[in-house]
Amino acid sequence: MDWIKINEDMPPSVTPILAYFSCCDVCDYFIVAEFENDGWFESSTGEDLRFVPTHWMPLPKKPITL
Repeated sequence: MDWIKINEDMPPSVTPILAYFSCCDVCDYFIVAEFENDGWFESSTGEDLRFVPTHWMPLPKKPITL
């Protein structure tokens, strides 16, 4: 899967995605996030993100469990 730029295409609303953002030249962040009503939040906690993601990609499929 390739990264999608936020300014080129937004993810579906309220769909968990893998988001990427950087706050400086040495810090990279990857987080499972969702976009809803013009705002980003962390999927696991529901907290607002402190930084706006610059890129996103769909999450991989869940593993098959037996």
